Amino acid sequence: MIYLQLFEEFKIKKFKKIWHSLDANEDDYADWYPGAGVGKVTGAIQRKSDNPLKKTFKKLMKRILDSFNLPDTEVRYLNAGQYGMAFLVGGDKIIKITSDQGEAKIAKSLINRNIPKCVEYYDVVKLKNGLFAILMQKADPLTQEEEDLISDLIDNFNDEDYAKNAAKRGLKHHYSKGSLEDIAENHGITIDNVKEYAKKLRAIYKSFKKHKISTQDLHTGNMGYVGDDLVHFDIMSNTSPSDLSKITKL
Repeated sequence: MIYLQLFEEFKIKKFKKIWHSLDANEDDYADWYPGAGVGKVTGAIQRKSDNPLKKTFKKLMKRILDSFNLPDTEVRYLNAGQYGMAFLVGGDKIIKITSDQGEAKIAKSLINRNIPKCVEYYDVVKLKNGLFAILMQKADPLTQEEEDLISDLIDNFNDEDYAKNAAKRGLKHHYSKGSLEDIAENHGITIDNVKEYAKKLRAIYKSFKKHKISTQDLHTGNMGYVGDDLVHFDIMSNTSPSDLSKITKL
């Protein structure tokens, strides 16, 4: 209940997403569960303050909004992942509070670069509790049907043969006719529909490779649409403390 009291300050009318994030059983997920991000964020906040979590979080969010020059902007909780929590700000932007240093580093490097097939990143700040706040463009979510289809395409694109030969073949890898036909049959759509999504997915890989950006965490949970473009967000990378020296501290 402490988490629900916390988010009441952010005008949450329906608690379904929060309950899902908090009640998700770690054993139900292969690598992560939504409650992990909530726990890491709120746990880090509590370690640095003796005040009630609700009061501390509200104060922290106000400082983040002021830093991003978004005072008095409406904030709504969206969801949580393995390392953090996402909030919708002003209807068209996202504030991601994360414990992942690699994600903060990548976000900092992408500010105002306008990389094709990537959301825009506007600012990053480091919080005193070891967390980071990232301000980025909002992407519209995929449908469940699109998530299922693109997941199949990613699995085929990153098959064992491709992984072994990635350095040599790079983006020259292509789907076999047979694999596309199988995917089309599995999803009850035409092969032309499958090719359309395969083309969108390859466009992400191609753009990110060109700009030397990692796609190691590319999956349907961090993909969406900006207009008609399929884009990637919440980009991960390996990093070290020295890589974070240019990120502003609050």
